[in-house]
Amino acid sequence: ELIATTETAMAKNVMDWSSLLNGAGKNPNKSKYQYDVSNFYAAADFDAIYGVSGAGPAFMYDGIAFTRIWTGTPESEDIPRHVRVHQSRLFLGYRSGSVQWSEPGDPLTFDALTGTSGEIGVGAAVRGLMQLNGDALAIIHQKGVAMIQGDVGLEPYPGTISPDVGCVEYSAQSMGQFMYTSFRGVQNLRSTQSYGDFDTSQFSWDVWSFLRPRVQTSAFFESDPIGVINSLAVRNKSQYRLQFADGYQLTATFLREGEMPQYTIQRYFKADGVTPHTWDVVCAGVESNGRDRLFGASNDNTGYVYEIDRGKSFDGGNITGYLTLAVDDQKVPFQDKLYTDCHVHGIATGYFDFQMSRAVNYDIPEDQTDPGQIIPHNFGSLTDAPLGMEKYYFSKSIVKISGRCIAIRFDFSHNNLYPM
Repeated sequence: ELIATTETAMAKNVMDWSSLLNGAGKNPNKSKYQYDVSNFYAAADFDAIYGVSGAGPAFMYDGIAFTRIWTGTPESEDIPRHVRVHQSRLFLGYRSGSVQWSEPGDPLTFDALTGTSGEIGVGAAVRGLMQLNGDALAIIHQKGVAMIQGDVGLEPYPGTISPDVGCVEYSAQSMGQFMYTSFRGVQNLRSTQSYGDFDTSQFSWDVWSFLRPRVQTSAFFESDPIGVINSLAVRNKSQYRLQFADGYQLTATFLREGEMPQYTIQRYFKADGVTPHTWDVVCAGVESNGRDRLFGASNDNTGYVYEIDRGKSFDGGNITGYLTLAVDDQKVPFQDKLYTDCHVHGIATGYFDFQMSRAVNYDIPEDQTDPGQIIPHNFGSLTDAPLGMEKYYFSKSIVKISGRCIAIRFDFSHNNLYPM
């Protein structure tokens, strides 16, 4: 739904996405809309969106009225890129390294001469603002992580969390723990035993060969299109996701507290099965019942907005996918092995059918067209009444595998079944 327009797209709050993503023009903005939802008033129905675009001033939208927020900075420079509500104030982060905050309880007023609004500089481009435990606000910037602690209306206490581990822009997420991606990998901003103190830890060594060229490119529109363009926090799955400019997605799933996350890599394609589908715009929200809602769109001129991780089809079309397991050599890669009675075990909702192919001796199982190389499997019963509940199943199809190092692939294509 269109909520605002401006006379010139690049001067206010409307952005030219084609210029943003392909680098057209002399100085593309390289920015995305960011927002925070908050309520500054003693009334339950007064929630409003406080947003920035990196292409114009900040703005507020409460479902009825749209208002631009001017800070007193010259108009040509009043183009914040990040926003966060903290201590009943509106905080704005700028590429210049400036962080400005409004009057308490009044997100539209920035007047340091007559009030308690103010500004602090961090010396590098701001790439995220994150509200931490207590009264601390993390300022994640290009060179490191700074922190404002204490009541900013009195005497804000600036501090340093990390002096040299900066942030890839649009990768910072709060999901019970504070996540962001730096040029050194996926970072966790965690509280130490001393209350109010924080440090960082890096835990993406398992996928560093995949991640390194994607976070150490100068910019995704200046070199190969593989860089980070977005991130999502999926709270009910305990997942942190990174989206890349070539359609890949890296998902870190936190299974147990204190353990390293498990990583999986996905790639999205358009209907032709060849053209990568990039999530150029993503948005996550939580309903009143606690359910996550994830939305995304691509810069493909269709205007389509998709809901991610929901439904059983792509607008009626099949959801087609495959999964290839890591090579299994049983720690003896040069010894032949014979598996005469293999079954597939898994969890599914109701009925699910899929196909399996395998390869040995370091071959890669590809999409098989030879019926003799395809083993059909299914979980559950097609005739049982669907209960909509996850259950544990094993396939009754028996598989025989013989060779040294084994790789297995599963393929599925459905438009009417819940995923496995």
